[in-house]
Amino acid sequence: MDLQPSPSQRLSLVRAQQHSAGDARPQIGELTAAISTAIVRLFRTHTGRGPTKAKTILSDELIVVALAECLTTAEKQLAGAGHVELVLEVRRALHEGMRGDATALVEELTGRKVIAYLTDQELFPDLASVTFALASTTPEGA
Repeated sequence: MDLQPSPSQRLSLVRAQQHSAGDARPQIGELTAAISTAIVRLFRTHTGRGPTKAKTILSDELIVVALAECLTTAEKQLAGAGHVELVLEVRRALHEGMRGDATALVEELTGRKVIAYLTDQELFPDLASVTFALASTTPEGA
């Protein structure tokens, strides 16, 4: 049983502390850490193994999560045996299967609507990326 608070619970605690201190906005470092942790957990839930490294980069309307060492032992064996396209096809299906959960997590953590979810996987080296495009914060027509 995991007794650690979830990323959204941790971010809520941070927001509550900041609000009581007069700053309701989450700090960038807390937000990037919460997003990285949430995405790693999501990978672990969907694939049985989470990436060993994750880094989240934020800009005004993009969030990029770079992940390393994502592949399972079986996927590494298949790729090493020359079944690269098969592993990539399975990974694309897994990434697509995470779309709804990943989008919901990012929307919850950022308070912004995700308008696009883009993913990719490289096998050699074992790297993946998940990119979220966020709706503009400026009013339409402005």
